[in-house]
Amino acid sequence: MGSRALCRLGEIIADCCRSVDTAARHGGDEFALVLPETGPTAAALVGQRICDLLAKDTEEPQLSVSVGAAGYPSDAETIGTLLYAADRALYAMKAKKPGSHLSAHAPYSFSGDSNAEFHENRE
Repeated sequence: MGSRALCRLGEIIADCCRSVDTAARHGGDEFALVLPETGPTAAALVGQRICDLLAKDTEEPQLSVSVGAAGYPSDAETIGTLLYAADRALYAMKAKKPGSHLSAHAPYSFSGDSNAEFHENRE
C-alpha cells in the first residue's frame, strides 16, 4: 500500500513538472523539487497543482501534501541552506493547521527568522 502511494505521488509530481525540473525523495515521506529558472509565483503554482491533483485523487489511502519553498539566491545560496530554508517553511506551514489541506502562497520568502507566508485552501 505504501509503495503504491509513493508511486501515485511520483506520477502527480511528474505531471506537474517540466522536463528540466528534478524531483527526488528526500527522506521517508518528503520530496524535494528543483525548479530551475522559476520565480516564486510559478513555483507556488506547481505546489498548488500538486495539492489540487492530490485532493482530486480518489485512490486509497488518501494522500495529502504540505509545501515548503525556498528560492535561490533570495532565500539561500547553497543546496544545504536551500533545503534548510524550505524545510523551515514547510514546518512553519504545518504548524499553522495540521491535518488541513494547505499550500504555499506566493510570494514566499525565507529570510532571517521570519516564516514563509501561507494560506489555507479548503475544498
